[in-house]
Amino acid sequence: MINITKQICKFNEDKDIKEFCLKCNDVNIFSALKIENTEIYHSNMIAWLFNPYQTHGLKNKFFQYFLKNCHLEDIDAQDIKRVRREHENTDILLEGTNWCIVIENKIYSMQHSNQLKRYEETIQKEFSDIKKFYFIYLKPRLNELLPSSWKYISYDIIYRTIKDVLQKEKLSEKVKFFLTQYLETIAMFTENDEAKELYLQLYLRYKSLFDKVFEYKENEQKSLKQILEDIIIAETKNLGIHPLDSTNAFVRFCSSEMNKKELCYSENWVEEKNIILFEFQNKKDELLLDVVVGHTGKKNENKRNNLIRYLCNKLGYSDNDIKNYQEKKWAHIYSECILSKEEYWNNRSDIKEFKKRIKNSITKLVKKFDNYLSCYKDEQKR
Repeated sequence: MINITKQICKFNEDKDIKEFCLKCNDVNIFSALKIENTEIYHSNMIAWLFNPYQTHGLKNKFFQYFLKNCHLEDIDAQDIKRVRREHENTDILLEGTNWCIVIENKIYSMQHSNQLKRYEETIQKEFSDIKKFYFIYLKPRLNELLPSSWKYISYDIIYRTIKDVLQKEKLSEKVKFFLTQYLETIAMFTENDEAKELYLQLYLRYKSLFDKVFEYKENEQKSLKQILEDIIIAETKNLGIHPLDSTNAFVRFCSSEMNKKELCYSENWVEEKNIILFEFQNKKDELLLDVVVGHTGKKNENKRNNLIRYLCNKLGYSDNDIKNYQEKKWAHIYSECILSKEEYWNNRSDIKEFKKRIKNSITKLVKKFDNYLSCYKDEQKR
């Protein structure tokens, strides 16, 4: 305890810590407007930077650095003809003479209802005379399966591209200030080398203190697990759901349809042998609610594959996606972000609202999949 107290004293006087805190607490227009986590504003900002005719005065320089950082240098940056927002529901559409780039931008949410395949088919149909199509999925961290035709890029690329512009191009003071503010905003989504180096130095300098904090965070994960389990138990009669084997990181439960004998044939997973179940993923950055199909032996492999195919068809997935799910040991066929951990920490005082939000998500998902499974079992009887 004496060592921790000493480290806290040193921590409070550390120049790097003070500088870091000043930077974090500095005025930022994006934070002040509370738009730093809103996808539409990020899409607007990035589309503005791509557009060579906009007021930033960069012409096509941002696009040029972006192509280089994405390793898409077979595209001529001078050839950008038009930048569109929300065309056929796509977030950003870039058009050239012989090419098209579609960018789907996500912060915390996930793709749904087979939207990527739909966008792909719509754009290819509309621009049938175009030879090259590039489909890009932009997100801070990838935690879902993408169609093979889509390329994932992280916000690190956007961070690096803006940094290139700031370091290498002549900008007006207003544009420089604006871009610096945006760079600071997306820094929280990135894993840039400067940040990594600073975090490592601070951790090594105050290891005992940070280890104590991490220990507290682990206890908080247990606390969130307890909240989730309490909600599940409270809704047992109401929704017909049942708690299953869980850990701090994975809180599992099943519905009455999932608990029926004909769907209990998994192997080396949960004690109740459910082949399909609901699973809260209590992650570091977010709380997800997934629908997972487990694994089984060769005897029931066809049965499992038929179940995955049926449910994936209901969810609007392509044949290629279905095949990918069938090949996975644990197929997370549906995933929904309930909330970010930042939201959880900021709103812990309003636990009633937090519980209500989780309960509503459970209710919607249970009704949806119980209906699918009921129809599936009726079809199997025919």
